[in-house]
Amino acid sequence: MSDNTKKTLIVEGGGFKTAFTTGVLDAFLEKGYNPFQSYYGVSGGAIAISYYLSEQKEDCYKAHLHMTEAKGFTKFSRLFSKKGMMDIDYMKTIASKEFPFDIDTAKKNRENKEVYFVVANKLSGKPEYLSPEGKLWVEKVIASCTLPFVTKGTQYINDKPYFDGGWSDPIPVKRAYEQGAKHITLLRTYPRDFQHTRTWPNYLGSKLNRSKVLRNLYANMHNRINEGLTFAKNPPADLKVDIIDPKEVLASTIMGYSIESINTDYQYGKNSGLEYLKNLNT
Repeated sequence: MSDNTKKTLIVEGGGFKTAFTTGVLDAFLEKGYNPFQSYYGVSGGAIAISYYLSEQKEDCYKAHLHMTEAKGFTKFSRLFSKKGMMDIDYMKTIASKEFPFDIDTAKKNRENKEVYFVVANKLSGKPEYLSPEGKLWVEKVIASCTLPFVTKGTQYINDKPYFDGGWSDPIPVKRAYEQGAKHITLLRTYPRDFQHTRTWPNYLGSKLNRSKVLRNLYANMHNRINEGLTFAKNPPADLKVDIIDPKEVLASTIMGYSIESINTDYQYGKNSGLEYLKNLNT
């Protein structure tokens, strides 16, 4: 799929900040807008894209709200345990019982299209792009969302250890371009001019990990974000990149959230999505 009209949707991660991008995608669903031939979801972006492909308007938003009140989902006492502070495997319950993921509709909507969830290979430190299907769909979403330190830290797919794709290719615009994308819509969870610096999980990972590969991965994550954003803002002549981003820092953070912050960010995202579609038609 390399024609000069190939449209690609990329949804950045950001923990609970993805309430914003969920709002954008619900605006797209509301207006019946899905012109894309390929999709890349990173971390929480993989969840948002899944519900977008299944056409379950508001379910991803409701899942965010549900997790703020779910007993046992977050426990700071588990920070350095095998399960992690946040029980990422609870997503299976959400996808099967709380807000059941309509995989049949998602599979139908992805026919003849490319869908990738970005993960980091825990052995090589390199990005991989897992294509979801069947019973492994939710498992691959979890792999893309498995934060080191904050969650269990490793998700196995076919005996291969993976974790959050935000550490390996957080803004896969260059990858999409190399795969033939000519018009990319990038949904971000940070203002476009925000300069990323090293966070405490990255600092801990760069100091405490036994693997030199992973120490380097943690130490340079912020550089990969900034490099990806630089490419997106200065694309090659044959690539157009539309960036939908908050104009100010969102109310939620990656791990900090409340019902009020999620509601605020979701509505902000929905308004931003509607504004983007309005400008497309003017």
